Amino acid sequence: MNLEEKQGGNHTILRLEGFLKVGETARAFTEKCERIAAERPGALVLDLSDLEYMDSTGVGVLVGALRRFQTEGRPIYLVAPQRRILAGLQVTHLDTLFRIHENLDLALASLAMAGHSEEETGGR
Repeated sequence: MNLEEKQGGNHTILRLEGFLKVGETARAFTEKCERIAAERPGALVLDLSDLEYMDSTGVGVLVGALRRFQTEGRPIYLVAPQRRILAGLQVTHLDTLFRIHENLDLALASLAMAGHSEEETGGR
């Protein structure tokens, strides 16, 4: 899996490419999210447009990242998940926990419109 990190205003955009599954990829994702949570302010925007596969371990580390950010009142947005990834999120009802947007521009616009209150409430 490839992880590409960049800043989008006060928020961190993390692009995932490839497979998020048991083993090194899940560990690398968890470590990256922990580092971002500790070192960067704002929301975490996960660009899933190039994520091809996510197993149950991948789902687990995604939920772990959500919990970590929510404890600080910071949201995680998911962007452009492929149909198979989105279906998995819907079957597990995780689509109700994450804000999911069709593209990065919509996610960043949503964060900008929500302003400071979005960061305080973790998107709730």
